[in-house]
Amino acid sequence: MTVVKTVIRDNTKAIDQRLDQALTLLLQGLASVPLQRRSGAAELSLLLAPAAEVRDLAGLVGRHLLTETAIYVSDVLDAVVYEAKGIDGTEAMVFAEALRFAHLDAQLGLSLVPYSDLISQLKDLTTLLVTRPTPA
Repeated sequence: MTVVKTVIRDNTKAIDQRLDQALTLLLQGLASVPLQRRSGAAELSLLLAPAAEVRDLAGLVGRHLLTETAIYVSDVLDAVVYEAKGIDGTEAMVFAEALRFAHLDAQLGLSLVPYSDLISQLKDLTTLLVTRPTPA
């Protein structure tokens, strides 16, 4: 475990740069979802990799709120791409804003308790989207 921590510590700058790149791709993709129309798999399948990368890299460098937020984004994107669920621009914007907020969070490695309301709301929105009936 010490070796892993050392490797992560020695590569934190590179990890942060890659995290920023993946987050930028994800935010741009979420911003492109039309406000009045539900987007589906074709439009959003390219966001699966950046969402997973944000989730995983944020976890490596102790960005717990960003990790947690990216988990919900990944779950929604999986539902859209693999289960033919839809997401509209307003819903996508909520996730994008949550990602931006979590990215700016300087509370590295600290408790998520102060963010329990935000996390609960993201969970509720994710559940709503994942359990939404598939469009005809």
